[in-house]
Amino acid sequence: MLKRILLGIAGTPDMTSMAQNAIELAQRHGAAIQVVSVVDLNPPLKRTVSLGSSKPGGGSNKIRRNAEKGIQEIEALCGENNVPFKLIDSD
Repeated sequence: MLKRILLGIAGTPDMTSMAQNAIELAQRHGAAIQVVSVVDLNPPLKRTVSLGSSKPGGGSNKIRRNAEKGIQEIEALCGENNVPFKLIDSD
């Protein structure tokens, strides 16, 4: 029996479908979902240019916003489905 499901997110479009799969699994096993998101706040300039930003760190801000939005969506989905939710936070 599963107790916890660790769901890693990165602010990608398929985040919602991954969350729904995790919620279904959690419901079958009476498990809680724990969410972790890792965002590189100081990526190299070359990497941020490929994300559509010419400023250092500009792309990471968009990634951070997407991840934060995703966390809120997953928390809401868990609440709607009576699945315990926990954000693993380093702060």
